[in-house]
Amino acid sequence: MSNLERRGIANMKGILYSICIGSLALALTAQGEEVKGGANARVKAKARHTSNVHATTPANTRAAVSSARSRGNVAGTRFHQRSSVTPQTSTRATVNRNNMPTNRVRALNERERNVTVNQNANLRNRISFSQAVSLHRHEFHNRDWWRRHFQVVIINNNAFFFDAGFWFPAWGYFPGAYYPYDGPIYGYNGLTPDQVVVNVQLQLQRDGYYAGPIDGVLGPMTRHSIAAFQADHGLAVTAAIDQTTVSTLGLT
Repeated sequence: MSNLERRGIANMKGILYSICIGSLALALTAQGEEVKGGANARVKAKARHTSNVHATTPANTRAAVSSARSRGNVAGTRFHQRSSVTPQTSTRATVNRNNMPTNRVRALNERERNVTVNQNANLRNRISFSQAVSLHRHEFHNRDWWRRHFQVVIINNNAFFFDAGFWFPAWGYFPGAYYPYDGPIYGYNGLTPDQVVVNVQLQLQRDGYYAGPIDGVLGPMTRHSIAAFQADHGLAVTAAIDQTTVSTLGLT
């Protein structure tokens, strides 16, 4: 083969190679444009979707909120309706006593008197000992009556009720009960009557006025000691536990 032929073949190969390279470059360029176009289309589609969502969300949200508020108002109406019942004020019933037996009328009058005494106890607060003596004098009632009207404590099978700052024996609470002292006992610091008597006995014992048992019973020996203490200290001699005696003993 001559040199001319060889150069012709080499030129043909160069041309074919250039054609192949150009075709491949065009193909790659076309594929890149197609990929780029698809990506742009997807971006544009996503943008349109986002725009649609943003455009519709406020309306949907307002509709949902309005619906929820409507449901809330319905629930509120259902559970917070005003009652149609008219409040009633308590009134004291008027009892016709004209046709009642005398003993029944007396019982009603006595009960109302004692209810009034109990209701006015807070207004009176604490009354004097002489007032307390005349406030309850040998009242007899059953245990239900005492419990309905006063605070009652039971001490050694004896019942005492509290009123206007004093403890009194609750006659009739226990049928046949015996009270060594039928009178008021000054109450203080929330103590029961036996605790008050114990404190008085102990202090009188320290002061040399009492030598009997510390039993919380306001018996003759304790009362005699109280009277002696009252006389020595210029107090009214009541032989009972009153406010001035308790104060002079240093118990309050």
